[in-house]
Amino acid sequence: MIIKTLKTENFRNLQDGKICFDDGVNVLTGLNAQGKTNIIEALWLFSSSKSFRTNNEKDFINHNASHCSVSVDFIKNKRRQNAGLYYYEKKRREIYLNDIKVKPSELIGNFSSVLFFPSHLNLVKEGPDMRRKFVDFALSQIKPQYFSLISDYSKVLFQRNNILKSEDPEQLKTLEVWDIKLSKLGARIYILRKKYIRELEKHSRNVIDEISDGKETLLLDYLSICGAEDDIVKVEELLMNKLFINRERDILLGYTDAGVHKDDFGILINGRSAKAFASQGQQRSAVMALKLAEAEILRSVTDEYPVLLFDDVFSELDKNRKNYIVEKIKEKQVIITACESISDFGAYKLFNIKGGKVKELT
Repeated sequence: MIIKTLKTENFRNLQDGKICFDDGVNVLTGLNAQGKTNIIEALWLFSSSKSFRTNNEKDFINHNASHCSVSVDFIKNKRRQNAGLYYYEKKRREIYLNDIKVKPSELIGNFSSVLFFPSHLNLVKEGPDMRRKFVDFALSQIKPQYFSLISDYSKVLFQRNNILKSEDPEQLKTLEVWDIKLSKLGARIYILRKKYIRELEKHSRNVIDEISDGKETLLLDYLSICGAEDDIVKVEELLMNKLFINRERDILLGYTDAGVHKDDFGILINGRSAKAFASQGQQRSAVMALKLAEAEILRSVTDEYPVLLFDDVFSELDKNRKNYIVEKIKEKQVIITACESISDFGAYKLFNIKGGKVKELT
């Protein structure tokens, strides 16, 4: 997977135009608030169709305009392709893949990238929601049908929660139907997540071992209502039983209190919670290990390495950890932001961004 060009029009503060990327390392330099992260964000939209900074798509549109667009030319599966995203003040966005209008779900998996953004430290620091989203999106890039599975589960959960709030006895009698649907979907999600987390642990454990010179170990502990069960039929039965047992309590609460929508995975360094005991550098290394592992899993499944989109990746990393990451990524296509030119990569293409204007320096 290689990005060849990015074109922008009225996107945030970026000056309209085209950026041509190198197949290797691309470094975006400039002072803060000049537009470096806007480029990373524009590229990420083609992987997720969502921003990592805002839920309001109108934020993309320059304040002097009524619309904006971003488009890319890229190579995937040895074939030149293109995609475009168009955002408007007064109507819904439009998405095009190879000049054909598509739904967001049809874009997933066609443009493979791995993102590191400073707020991703919350993978370690915060609650389970971000960790679930991380695993769910990573799985969706590998298996686009998983995106539909998660969407279907959310819709069924929404319907069940609405019925739980109802005071109509006839509505409440339909709960068993929704329990069956939720259990079937939940079991499939659990099995796929568990398999993915095992692979994630295997690859990220190797990274942590190498980055720390064997002084640190990393383990991932999948925390689920399903326990350690591996049989999908038994998982479905377990979820169904839990929903039945909890039904009266759920009616009192007005929502579904137990299910795979509450799953989490613990991150352990040297057998201890990274959230509670790891240093800032260790936490950052753990997140980088997860991201590099995500990239390796994508490569192993698709036979192509994803594009690495790294925003402010080297802050608070000591020299050894920084050097290791450089060695791991410098042979891939990387688009990375920095306040200054980075000499560690050897050969790379350098851009300077000032006031939204992108200037190619090398």
